[in-house]
Formats: sequence, structure tokens, C-alpha cells
Amino acid sequence: MPVSYRATLTIDVHLGAPFVVLLRTLEVRSDNPAGIAGWAPLSVWTPSVRGMSTVHAVQATFADLGTALSGVTFVVVDLETTGGNPRTSDITEIGAVKVRCGEVLGEFQTLVNPGDPIPAFISVLTGITDSMVAGAPTIASALPAFLEFAAGSVLVAHNAPFDIGFLRANCMKLGHSWPGHQVIDTVHLARHLVGDDEVPNRNWGHWLACSVR
Repeated sequence: MPVSYRATLTIDVHLGAPFVVLLRTLEVRSDNPAGIAGWAPLSVWTPSVRGMSTVHAVQATFADLGTALSGVTFVVVDLETTGGNPRTSDITEIGAVKVRCGEVLGEFQTLVNPGDPIPAFISVLTGITDSMVAGAPTIASALPAFLEFAAGSVLVAHNAPFDIGFLRANCMKLGHSWPGHQVIDTVHLARHLVGDDEVPNRNWGHWLACSVR
């Protein structure tokens, strides 16, 4: 019989528009100690067996746990773009908030002039029009400013491969080295923390409505 441990994970972020409010209970089992596949845990519980049938939970020492969550700076980032492919589309907005130990340390927001007309259906989806970005900085100015804001942090994004993919691609275009941030994808977290019995519809709007009841 696997041993279960329960811990609470809270992500409470405001980016000027609803983004993520996640207060769920994470169950970490002995047959999957990391809890979240593909990510090294910030804290680890190691089960051990003593005798023939008794299972004891042995908590790691503080030295084994590594950096405490209270000491980690997170930058939650969200992009708007002119399309889904970073090779053929451009960033039109970067929004981010910096958080550590539950305290908001700073916010970053800028529209970005993509240099080409924004497709009409994209303007409908994002609410960003050509006239809005006409006087905005280009990505050549906006990206270095964001990288400076996010320096030394763990990046958090919903569907992180999309946002981080655009950031990395634009670093490459501009000749900047990607800083190599650790990244947390809240889509990945949600799929582990919220079961099909709780949210059978994985549509983002439906999930958010259920999560803030």
C-alpha cells in the first residue's frame, strides 16, 4: 500500500487581467515521490520500510531540501502574439509579475510593435489593434527590458512552451543568449492537481470558473 503525503500549493497572481488562481491539494505518493513528472522537487519525502510490514515516512533534512520556496523568486509571464508560430509570428504584448514568498515585488507590462499589420482575427482574440501598438517599442527594445526584469527568477506560464518558445526564438533572432531560466508550466500542474472528475472540460475558461468557486 503506497504511503501518501498531502501538501498545499498556492499560486495567486494578478497581471491586470484574470490569470491564475490555484489553491489545490497536491497528493504526493511514494511510487511517484517527485509528484510532478519532469521537474525536480523543491522538497522531497522519502519512504522507508522498517521491519516486515510497517512503513514509515522519513522527511528529508533541510540540507536535502535545497532552496526553500520562500527564497525562490517567480516571474509569471503572459504574451500576446500575432499567431502561434514563433518563426512566422511576432509578440505584441509582454505582461509579467514578480513574486516571492507571497509578496508582489514588481510588475512589467508593455505593448510591442510587431512591425507588420496584426491580422484582424488576432485583434478580435487579443483586443490589440494596429493603432494601439503604433507607438509601442519594438521587440528589440522590449525583450532586453523583460530579461532584465526576470533575471535570476523561475519563470511561470500557462502553456509555457508557447510563451517561452516565443521568448527564446526572439532572443535567437536578436542575438541574445537565453538565460536558461527554470520554467513551471501551470497547464502541467493543473493536469496533475485537478482530476477529470472535478473538471471534465479542460477548456481554460471552464477550468478557471471551477477553480475560483
